[in-house]
Amino acid sequence: ASRPAVEGEDDMTVFKHASMDRYFGDGSNDNIPCQVRLDDKTIAVSYAGEHGPIVYEGVERGDGHWRLTCAEPRGAASLHRFDGEDVLVGDWTEGHWDGMWRIELNQE
Repeated sequence: ASRPAVEGEDDMTVFKHASMDRYFGDGSNDNIPCQVRLDDKTIAVSYAGEHGPIVYEGVERGDGHWRLTCAEPRGAASLHRFDGEDVLVGDWTEGHWDGMWRIELNQE
């Protein structure tokens, strides 16, 4: 049985068991666990990197559309979500790497 996402402070919804498919510009891809925090206008996506946690944060730029940045490694990304769906899709760039990502907001 599924249960609702964990409710945090300030009406923030936290998806602790989300999963991310990353597609790299060289044609490779992977699937890794991640965590997504959403509130009215902001989003944060975090996952384990080689040298510690990586966090992309951003502000909504239109209903269901976010621009995100990451301080270390320096990165920029976009995410898009259709109303009522549990999937986010977008693109990302980190240094000389770039690609697409698809995040499933699993609630279990």
